[in-house]
Amino acid sequence: PGMDGFEFVARIRGDAALRHIPAVLVTSRNAPEDLARGKAVGADGYIVKGEFAQNEFLAQVAQLMARSAGTVDDDAAVEEPAA
Repeated sequence: PGMDGFEFVARIRGDAALRHIPAVLVTSRNAPEDLARGKAVGADGYIVKGEFAQNEFLAQVAQLMARSAGTVDDDAAVEEPAA
C-alpha cells in the first residue's frame, strides 16, 4: 500500500534478503520511458496489461526460471513491450 510497482521493485532490489526474487512489472503504462524506468529499478520483465498475452507471460516466467538456474543472459531479461 502507498507505492506503485516501480517503487516496490526498487525496494526489494535494495534489500539483500529479497533482491534475488524475480520481479515482472504488469502495468498499463506502455511509454518508452516507463520501460526504461522498469529497467532502472531492476525489473526482470515488463508486461503491458492491455497487450497482455498468456504465452508472453509464461515465456518471461520460463526465462526467469532459466536465469535462476544460470542458463540465460541477464541483459536479455527485460524485453520491449509489443507495439
